[in-house]
This record gives sequence, structure tokens and C-alpha cells, in this order.
Amino acid sequence: SCTCLVLTSCSEGDQRRRMTRFLPENFQHNFVLVDALKAIAEAKGVTPAALCVAWVASLGPKVIPLPGSA
Repeated sequence: SCTCLVLTSCSEGDQRRRMTRFLPENFQHNFVLVDALKAIAEAKGVTPAALCVAWVASLGPKVIPLPGSA
């Protein structure tokens, strides 16, 4: 399993190799978004994960949040 930021350490069959958000040139942009998400969560007194689950849950009854499924 690839748990680090270096995409090249993922196995050849790892699907993240085909997702542009995991490319090295996108890491800095991703961290800007993460920082913004953390700030919103902190202002609401919740964790970033809880904020994300709540956002997915707010999309309607036909959408089910599955924490840990990216």
C-alpha cells in the first residue's frame, strides 16, 4: 500500500498512479486545499474528516458517505 507522498513508491498496479491529484506537481496545490479544509473544520469545532463526511451526507439521501473510500 502506498501511504507516503512519493507516488513512485506505489506498486505498478496501484490505481493512484493514474490519478492526477497524486502527481508530484499537484502536491503543493493539494496541501493548499487541505489547509483551507482544516481551517473550516477548526472554525466549526470538528475534525477535517468529520467535515468531509458531513459534506457528503448533505448531498442528499441517495448519497452515502463511506469514510476511508477515496
